[in-house]
Amino acid sequence: MQRDQVSEIVERVLARVRAGDEPPESRVEGPPAQPLGVFPQVAAASEAARTSQQVLVALPLEKRREIIANMRRCLLEVVPALSRMAVEETKMGRVEDKIRKNVLAARRTPGPEVLEPVAWTGDDGLTLVERAPWGVIGSITPATNPTETIICNGI
Repeated sequence: MQRDQVSEIVERVLARVRAGDEPPESRVEGPPAQPLGVFPQVAAASEAARTSQQVLVALPLEKRREIIANMRRCLLEVVPALSRMAVEETKMGRVEDKIRKNVLAARRTPGPEVLEPVAWTGDDGLTLVERAPWGVIGSITPATNPTETIICNGI
């Protein structure tokens, strides 16, 4: 997908949001639509993640850095609420500890910066290491710290 195609899609979505339009799937007859990002089966979630990941890796590295920086900024704004909800839901841990863990996860989880190529040379020749995203990885969120896990996996 080309950059201008992504920009066009984003602009159409933003125009719909500004106009107050409901997403098409919420106007379908039948059972109520799931909230955005919530799927009834793991296979559906994996397929959506795979599609999204293909769009993401097609973006320039600078755009991916910008996306992760925005994720970090937004997460840090809601860490107290996420931490409180995690303790309330699981009945485990202390809010203050969850806040510390979630802030650490939002600030220190490696992002696109680990995708920078690294090279070194010596008596045995030249070595070039160029990391790349793995793709879609499924995980089960532990009850002990669900928000931290999701923050790390998201970044």
